[in-house]
Amino acid sequence: MSADEEECESLETEVTASQDQTTGCLLQTAEQSQRQAEKGIEVKPPFKGKGVQKKRRSWVRPEVRAVEKHLMHFIQTYQVPGKDACEACIKAEPLSLKDRNWLAVKFYIKNRITALQRKD
Repeated sequence: MSADEEECESLETEVTASQDQTTGCLLQTAEQSQRQAEKGIEVKPPFKGKGVQKKRRSWVRPEVRAVEKHLMHFIQTYQVPGKDACEACIKAEPLSLKDRNWLAVKFYIKNRITALQRKD
């Protein structure tokens, strides 16, 4: 075995040995990452996530009015609307709902229904 292979093997054992006890995730120091990158070993990020989350925005009065105008029957009948109904609402009120997607509208209705059910 060559010196490069021995070093790579020792790096792999170092990484394997340094596991987080609470989650079982592999921990890797910056030095280890740099050495592996220099040797041509693929370096992966430590966590697989969905990326950057958007900041939550509260619903302003024009958005609420637009959704209530077109989807109030869903709230009154305690039914969560589907994608088509939400997209039709957004298409009917493009200025008010320009920053909202169909899922945001759907979950707004769902949360309103949940709030009503808690009051009952």
